[in-house]
Amino acid sequence: ESIDKIAQWQVSIVNWEGQDVLTRSSELIHSGELTKISNQGKSHQRTLFLFDHQLIFCKKDMLRRDMLYYNGHIDMDEIKAVDVEDGKDKDFNIHIKNGFKLKSPTEEA
Repeated sequence: ESIDKIAQWQVSIVNWEGQDVLTRSSELIHSGELTKISNQGKSHQRTLFLFDHQLIFCKKDMLRRDMLYYNGHIDMDEIKAVDVEDGKDKDFNIHIKNGFKLKSPTEEA
């Protein structure tokens, strides 16, 4: 049943690119909205879907809030989530609350 729901979910995403979610994943672990901060310090509202092997991020249509547009994905098998302390972030010079950073094995922790 959950595999059918994942397949239906993927069909609803506008401008999907790449492999089907079910090629690498079979379980949705969590989904929610957050503010993504780019390396340049720009913030973007995104809706994320964490599956058992990948993280899919989408953006909402500004007028039709029920429509999601594919914005990218991250292979989570080699990624480490690092907790960020609440307060001023030294990398982005902004105030962070309940934050985390995703780090690849090639990045310093």
